Amino acid sequence: MSGQQTTIRLIDVDDAAAIVEHRIRDAKAFAPWEPEQPESFYTVEGQRARIEQMLEGYRGVRGLAFSGQWFGRFFHAAI
Repeated sequence: MSGQQTTIRLIDVDDAAAIVEHRIRDAKAFAPWEPEQPESFYTVEGQRARIEQMLEGYRGVRGLAFSGQWFGRFFHAAI
């Protein structure tokens, strides 16, 4: 799905490094709303594992995982 200013696509393991960069940079901003995360959450390997789990859900039609330019995540499991 793509518009003039927005593109939505399926998340990919290659997004892991950019997600880690974003999560580290904005960790303080997210702190009031986010649960405490394990150290692996802030590593490329940890994010790759999380993305693989999301994609497994997608392949098994248990959910949809998308990534955008700002690396937000939309996950809808009750389809």
